[in-house]
Amino acid sequence: MVLFGRMAIPWLAASLRFVLLGGLLWCLLSWAIPELVFEKTMIRGLHSGGSGRLPLWVEAWEMSLQNFPWGMGAQSWLTHTTLTSNYLAARTLGHPHNMYLMWAAEYGWALISLVAVLICVKVKRLISLRRLMGSGMQGAASLVVAFTASCVAGLAHAGVSAVFLVPATMSVALLVLAIFWALSLPMVTTDSDSKIISGEVKRWVRPSMLLAPFVLFFGILWIQEVWRYHEAMTEDLRVYVESQNAPLLPRFWLHGFFPRPIPGEVGPGFAE
Repeated sequence: MVLFGRMAIPWLAASLRFVLLGGLLWCLLSWAIPELVFEKTMIRGLHSGGSGRLPLWVEAWEMSLQNFPWGMGAQSWLTHTTLTSNYLAARTLGHPHNMYLMWAAEYGWALISLVAVLICVKVKRLISLRRLMGSGMQGAASLVVAFTASCVAGLAHAGVSAVFLVPATMSVALLVLAIFWALSLPMVTTDSDSKIISGEVKRWVRPSMLLAPFVLFFGILWIQEVWRYHEAMTEDLRVYVESQNAPLLPRFWLHGFFPRPIPGEVGPGFAE
């Protein structure tokens, strides 16, 4: 609504319809049918709170300051020596439930600043695109608004979770964010502008053709690494299920890519 104003109303109306439909289905499946069939209500209680996230966030914050602004390195969340007493007492495996703090802890605030620059560029493009859509491109407005709402929701959710650590998200988000970025590129609006933009397109054809094989190559490498990540998680499941403390399942355990110690040795992360 802030970015697009009235152009967001059709998307908002569609979203509200689905919220209402979801509420009705929830009442039917979670309350009405159990009450009629099992003669008891199977409704989970509502609760609020941070679910133990605060000690994890503080630990990640302290990690990000240890080697400012470069971070402590990849996988350091799992292998570093604990910095705060609250995190040591929490005994939580996995991740800090905040992608941005995790990136800052492992890869430094320098990376976060680059992410902030990309977001600023994107917002500037969306503002420019809003003016174009307001001058005769109403048909594209709903598509852009929907993609924007979805991506903003995902980026906001990453602030309280590790949503970008899931292999499925790594695969899908690569495509969704690429489409979202492309949607904000300059568009043809009128005949007078078409010649100018056509020239701009031709100017970028050759560099794009040269760049496309590299993008495809690294995209394939990315998907291969995501698949390797998925296989590692499948192998790690056996450790959790068969351990003496089974079931030792960290919260959202599928979001972790845990380093394995050399046989006969124990890494610092496992010692703690």
